[in-house]
Amino acid sequence: MDTEGTYDSRGTRSGHSVPRPAGPPPPVLPPMPGHAPATGPSLGDWLRVPRPLAEPGVWRSGHSDRPAEEAERTPDRTLLSGAVISLLACILVWSLWRNGYIPYWRVPLTLFTPHAWWGPFDHQPLTHGAVRALEIYRLLIIAAIVYGFGRLGNWPAAFERSVAGRGPAARAAGATAGALLVWILVWTGTVPGMELTFSFVVSPWMGTDRTLTTVVTYTLYALITLVIVWPFAKLGRWSRLRRRNADGSRPPQSPTAGPAPRARVEPRTGARPARQATTRRPGRRAARTIRPSGPTCAPRDRIRPPPG
Repeated sequence: MDTEGTYDSRGTRSGHSVPRPAGPPPPVLPPMPGHAPATGPSLGDWLRVPRPLAEPGVWRSGHSDRPAEEAERTPDRTLLSGAVISLLACILVWSLWRNGYIPYWRVPLTLFTPHAWWGPFDHQPLTHGAVRALEIYRLLIIAAIVYGFGRLGNWPAAFERSVAGRGPAARAAGATAGALLVWILVWTGTVPGMELTFSFVVSPWMGTDRTLTTVVTYTLYALITLVIVWPFAKLGRWSRLRRRNADGSRPPQSPTAGPAPRARVEPRTGARPARQATTRRPGRRAARTIRPSGPTCAPRDRIRPPPG
């Protein structure tokens, strides 16, 4: 039955086939590697890799902490000016406290000591214990003032950069000047220390015996001086400087003389080896002729025929 092309597919009568969808493109192979693949570490090496403690989420195998960022270097002028300003402020506060312009500074001391030690007016000390406590309290206040302003002005860094940076001699000289200043302040009573030390001495040692009193007094002077000088000696590195100067003043030592080398015997000129074969020349006699080790025979030219 002829449908006259009503229900037929498109182009079936013309003899053309239905076009098929295009297939996938042919696969493209990657290029060949130029070298063999790298091999990983062995099991023993992998187990020996350090694994330090780290925060969660951080791969610990071969982990190394990030180096700390260096602080920005303060300019020398800024550092020195800050140290000088803090030193002037320290002297000002110390002077105000010493001259009584800062009130109620004895209140913490009277709260932690017996009331019988102090008088009714201005809290004047009445006993030896009160005198010792007051001297120790003053010494602590001075130490707190110096420490606070020293940290505020960064005195250690200023000393290291401005004084110690000029060499060992400048470092020792700066430490010597500081020790001398502190010793003068203690000796004059500006910084409590002399009276505090002598207040702990037993009374019979400072009695009528002048010899014992003199020995004890100068011994205490030496101890106070040693306590003041010792920290500055460590700061100025006096021992290293002394050893350096001592090594520099020694004369150079000659190297240790070893055994004299043996004289080398040179062969005499014209000497010949013991077994040296020479060529016989006409008109010249050989010095030595090597003979065979076998039975001795006469030369062929010396053999005479037997008589006929």
